[in-house]
Amino acid sequence: MSPSVVISITYSIVGIAPAFFLLALFKSSKPKYHGLWFFGLLLIALGALTIGMGTELLTNTEEWLLQQKKADLIAAGKEATIHLKVWAYVFPAASIALGVNLLTEFLLRRNDGGND
Repeated sequence: MSPSVVISITYSIVGIAPAFFLLALFKSSKPKYHGLWFFGLLLIALGALTIGMGTELLTNTEEWLLQQKKADLIAAGKEATIHLKVWAYVFPAASIALGVNLLTEFLLRRNDGGND
């Protein structure tokens, strides 16, 4: 398996799966008022953690490339860094945007006295 495939699979499992779990939990629980800011903050925190993890993984991959001597590994590693740059910045930005959207909905919604 090439390094680009391994990195894409690893990052998708570790970085994207928690967000989909969180969004599925959000859809199933159908929060009314305070749940909006809770899930919004969780999505923002998850996006920030994913950006940190992605940039660290990108740095480690680039350092690994500098140590390699084989041309085929270097080419596969460069392809992996291109894929990782997309994963490292686009998905966390979408997660943060969803979190900000939920926080905005919390701020604009009027509390009708419900417990949630």
